[in-house]
Order: sequence, then structure tokens, then C-alpha cells
Amino acid sequence: ELLCAACARIGLPEPNAIQFTSAPLLRAAPHARAFRSPTRRRDHRPKLHVELRFDQPVEGPVLLGAGRHRGLGLFRPMEEEG
Repeated sequence: ELLCAACARIGLPEPNAIQFTSAPLLRAAPHARAFRSPTRRRDHRPKLHVELRFDQPVEGPVLLGAGRHRGLGLFRPMEEEG
């Protein structure tokens, strides 16, 4: 729900599929465990890699989520399968 709302807030269509994983979806990307909060406060929000799929083309890169101001939440287009 939060990702769908974030997409709508920046004018993107609602994703038709969302995949969460701690393992990287792109070669050379670090594991989700490698991302730490830049502040001394413990951040209890989950750190995950996310794949969003849309019914229509979306131009990227796109920044989403609360961590987008701290270097997180970067989405880039992926090659289409087939």
C-alpha cells in the first residue's frame, strides 16, 4: 500500500506486481543487510530490494520511499524478459 501511494504521489501508475527480496535484483548490487541507517538512531524499517512491474512503460530512474533523501529508494528500469 505504501509503495502504491508513493507511486501515485509522483504521478506513476499503480504497480501491477511488487516483489520484495533481501537478495539483490541487479548484478553488483549489495545485499539489503549492507544498508545501514546513516544516523545513530536505530532505524527499524525493513531494508529490502523491491521490483515494481507496471502495465505500461515507466521512464526511470525513479526515487521512492522515506529513504530517498538518504540514498535509498532508487529504482531503475530493467530489461524486459523475452
